[in-house]
Amino acid sequence: MEFILEGLDESKVSWTDKIDKDLYTSRKVYLNEYITQYSFNNIIPLIEHINLIDDEADVEYRNPIELIINSGGGSFHDGIAIITAIKRSRTPVYGLVYSYAYSMGLAILEACDKRYLGELGSLLYHEVMTETDGNGSQMKRTQKELERMQNIYDNLITNNSKVTQKMLEEQKEKINDWVIGYEQALELGLIDGSVEDLG
Repeated sequence: MEFILEGLDESKVSWTDKIDKDLYTSRKVYLNEYITQYSFNNIIPLIEHINLIDDEADVEYRNPIELIINSGGGSFHDGIAIITAIKRSRTPVYGLVYSYAYSMGLAILEACDKRYLGELGSLLYHEVMTETDGNGSQMKRTQKELERMQNIYDNLITNNSKVTQKMLEEQKEKINDWVIGYEQALELGLIDGSVEDLG
């Protein structure tokens, strides 16, 4: 985050910091990792800082933030934090997937105002997973929470696309991951177009 601060001594800034600064100035934010609590620090402050910069501008005149996603998924709760920041952002957030957005990465993509996928890329849906142990009462509580999380995740997919709950239930019955390529993602309304067609 140092590259955001004013008055940087250019002689002490590495070339990677200069690239980061230029990309941030162009409103490009990257999710290129397994989603954890550290993803919060890498993404949410940047989205909120851009909104502070745009505070005086009408929403329709704001240049969008490009959230470039390359993620195999990860923590449900940390992903929800990123989704909340996207939904809270008055500046539009466009999701761009160059290669893959799996599991929670797909949910984050679906929260974006516009969504794009590389023509060679893929998306992946599967059931929310957790590790459980303990006594019967503890496992029942865990199961109840798991069902709540699954409903949130499924709603993020169905509310922003042509995918229906019935389609998701059919995938769950197959007990394997649903990998979705570019053409199918476009047909299902999971994306608005291809990354390659963006200017």
